[in-house]
Amino acid sequence: VKFSPDGTQILLLRGAVDGDEVWLVPYPANPAKPPRQILQGLFGTRNGPSFSWMPDNRHVVLSTAVGDAPQQLYIADTVSGTFAMLSSGTTSQRSPAVSPDGSKLVFVEATRDFDIVTMSLATVVVAPLIATQRNENQPAWAAREPAMVYVTDRSGPSAIWLHNPGQLDRPLVSSRDFPA
Repeated sequence: VKFSPDGTQILLLRGAVDGDEVWLVPYPANPAKPPRQILQGLFGTRNGPSFSWMPDNRHVVLSTAVGDAPQQLYIADTVSGTFAMLSSGTTSQRSPAVSPDGSKLVFVEATRDFDIVTMSLATVVVAPLIATQRNENQPAWAAREPAMVYVTDRSGPSAIWLHNPGQLDRPLVSSRDFPA
């Protein structure tokens, strides 16, 4: 919840059972202008959306996500309800803060990078085996060949991939392989 820069309205982001809600509340309260839900096309996110007002008292910069994608930045119009993407990428962009004059934006770029590393038990030397800017985790060796499976989100949703030395890694099992 945050006051607009001129103090005449409050923007409230509310987590609800059916997804996040955004409400615009006049301040002080005015029976002729009741609170209204806005930005109903706003996407829900596991970490909760965050926002910052622009100095025009009309637009806000929001951080939210679509499905399993990382949070990205959007600019939204609290009057028309329209919004447009400001950023994209493979890292989560959260907690936007617009400068008082509206010329700059700061935000948190959150990375959580799990990589698979290998260690020689004879020499105790550790080296990266599968290291990308996406997450790789839960490695498991095959019993009868020098292969390994692991979980990664390098194509979006988590999937099980196969790693064979000297070959390109490839997906084995993805969410498309399971019924809804």
